Amino acid sequence: MKFLVILCLSCVFVFGNIDEVTYIKLDYLKKAVDKLLDKYEFTEKEVISLKERVSTVESSISTIESKIYSFNTQQIRKNYEEEYVNKNYFEISTAVANIRSEPSLKSNVVGWARRGDKVEITDTVVNEEGYPWVKLKERNGYMSVVVGNIVVETRRK
Repeated sequence: MKFLVILCLSCVFVFGNIDEVTYIKLDYLKKAVDKLLDKYEFTEKEVISLKERVSTVESSISTIESKIYSFNTQQIRKNYEEEYVNKNYFEISTAVANIRSEPSLKSNVVGWARRGDKVEITDTVVNEEGYPWVKLKERNGYMSVVVGNIVVETRRK
């Protein structure tokens, strides 16, 4: 039995792939047990005990797989966050768009942008009238979303 446990755990370290370990666990482990049962004569009690041990090993492997998956997912997320940055832009689609001091058509115009300009945004807000606006990062103002499109770009740091 220790041999089967060592075999399964070795597969985790050799392959390092959960799919392959699962395949090995389900296929080879059961074949090995079947060979043992065919080769040696066991009492019914010993067979039940052996099958219970196999079930325990499968449960342990399942636990190891979930820990590996969790670790891999966390590592991938960490690597992504260390290497990449998402930036949100607002790309102007009208000929000219006003930049306003507040998210309202009644507020003062503090600047403008032209078709094709991309300005970095920090937030989206809904004004008192219920219309969505984007808050600009560098120009310290707001633009109505009807004058363009939000674009998310992912770049290496």
